[in-house]
Amino acid sequence: MLPVAHAFVLKQFNKRMNTVTQEINSANLPVDMLRQQAFDPVEAFGSIATVKRLLAGSGEQTDSFWYNE
Repeated sequence: MLPVAHAFVLKQFNKRMNTVTQEINSANLPVDMLRQQAFDPVEAFGSIATVKRLLAGSGEQTDSFWYNE
């Protein structure tokens, strides 16, 4: 991804996340309801080792979430 595109996507992401956060906070949702929506990466990816590898990966690897500038 080009650095200019990355900056644009990041700006849009932050704008949308701030809006979602404000809406969730103002809705006074029960904590239990929010916990039901929690994402467990170990359950999704199979092991703690896999999750650690994904989070530690660089943009050069195929098993990575990160963008390298």
